[in-house]
Amino acid sequence: GMQQQQQQQQNTAGKGKGNGNKTPQFSSFHAARPSFGHRALATMAHRGFIWRFIQQNHDGLPQKAGMPQRLVNEIHGGIFDPSNPCVPMTGKLREDLFKDLLHCERTADLMLTLGSSLSGMNSDRLVKTCAERAQRAKSRGEDCLGSVIVSLQTTPHDAQASVRIYATIDRTMELLTELLELEVSPPEAPPPPLPSSHRPLGVEHEVFEVPYDAEGRRLPEGQPCRRWDLRTRSIHFLTVGPSKGARAIILGKLDGTDHYRVGLRVRPEFQGDWEEIRIMGSWWVNAAVSGEVENLPIMNRDGENME
Repeated sequence: GMQQQQQQQQNTAGKGKGNGNKTPQFSSFHAARPSFGHRALATMAHRGFIWRFIQQNHDGLPQKAGMPQRLVNEIHGGIFDPSNPCVPMTGKLREDLFKDLLHCERTADLMLTLGSSLSGMNSDRLVKTCAERAQRAKSRGEDCLGSVIVSLQTTPHDAQASVRIYATIDRTMELLTELLELEVSPPEAPPPPLPSSHRPLGVEHEVFEVPYDAEGRRLPEGQPCRRWDLRTRSIHFLTVGPSKGARAIILGKLDGTDHYRVGLRVRPEFQGDWEEIRIMGSWWVNAAVSGEVENLPIMNRDGENME
């Protein structure tokens, strides 16, 4: 069974996935809630079954469900990462994320594809390559599991799949987690609180000790931590992405959530305080404190703390 495999497993989440539930009622994309499938995938990730999660959607639902940010490649952009705006159909993929995508293509030997129509996006190459690798491995007596496709509609890659499942994502994940004997977290399960040692000014202040340098890059182990100031009106800059270096200012929390509103001044000639608002998911704080991601999306400017 899958629980006995030691291969690196990859998951691709795609457009048009169905979960068998009624359409949720929410006021904005930012208020959307994870399905059982998202929560099951997060549970699998924490148990070591998922090596990388290639997210073709922009919604941040896997992270809301508890998927570690370090595993997620939001190749088409994400609405909870201010450094990674959504990529239009005619746009260019972010270079570092595309490089990671190619690394995944070369490395993955089990692809679990959930809900994607596989109708021509760049990420489809992972499914095709993994299936071809499995076919070559089989002829040589080597071990490679290939691709597993789960969706209600047919895809161009069905014939090459090792396993093809016509079912909803939620039902498939219910059966899979039952087989793996995994207990899936309930909806809206809060993340564990941060130890007070990571909050140098106290729990009432949005200031955190993080192992990152002045450019938002993860520091080698043992290096002194830096304070990441996410208080309202604190000044930052984007560390990566198409608008790298752009000025950013924390505008407070998104109503009713712990997500941060980030105002950006993208054009150097723009004279106002901010010209665009993006959102940074609350999970970035946990990722930063634990040093689990290579780069933070924003970082404080030296010598420029708050307005």
